[in-house]
This record gives sequence, structure tokens and C-alpha cells, in this order.
Amino acid sequence: MKKVLLLAGIASFVALTSCKKETQQEEVVSTENVATEDVTTDAPEEGATSDLENSSIPAAPQLQDETLQNWVNDLHAAAEKAKNASVAGNVDELNQATAEITSLVETLKTQENKAEYNQAQEYYKTVQEELNK
Repeated sequence: MKKVLLLAGIASFVALTSCKKETQQEEVVSTENVATEDVTTDAPEEGATSDLENSSIPAAPQLQDETLQNWVNDLHAAAEKAKNASVAGNVDELNQATAEITSLVETLKTQENKAEYNQAQEYYKTVQEELNK
């Protein structure tokens, strides 16, 4: 069940953070498709932990630009929140964390002219890969 919640959350996250803006109707269809997919998972063996429980979100890089430093710190906090919510099976908290990440991605787009933008963008990609595990 945790994997299903994680997959649904990550699919929503990816759909909302794509570079090209989609219409709201397309986003709703995308989310509905994820919700209607037939996903099966095997029960973990006793004492086993999921890959997500063993993973950790990489530390935020140290940047000179204060705005971008705050951004990577906020992204790190939201990603940790999403990971913990997924492990706990807390859908409401997962949705809230996903919304926070989506909002952060939108604000990053306004910082493209800054020298350390690429470092912040790379950190976002690293976090995204970690959450998709």
C-alpha cells in the first residue's frame, strides 16, 4: 500500500513539475490515470524494510546566493517530509509535501538568471531521483 501511495504521489509530483505547462484538464486526466492503474505489490517479508525507508534525501548544497540557499534548504525539508509521509502511509501529508515541492519548483524558475541556478537545478534533479526510488 505504501508503494501505491508513493507511486501516486510521485506521479502527481512529476506531472505538476514538468517544464511545459499543461492545462488543468490534462493534469486531472493524468492524475486519474494513475489512480485507476492496477498496481499490485507483494507483502514485505517480516523484518524487511522498503527501499524508501533505507534511502535518505541528500543534504542541500551550500550556495553563496541567499535566496537559492533558502530554496535548496526548503526543498530538502519538503522532500524529507514527502519521504516520511510515504513511509508512514500518510496521504494528506504526502499531498501537502508534493504541493510544497511543486510550489518550490515554480519559484526556482524565477531565479534562472542567477549564477548558482544550475547547482540548485541539479540538486532538484537529485532529490527527484531519490524520491522516485
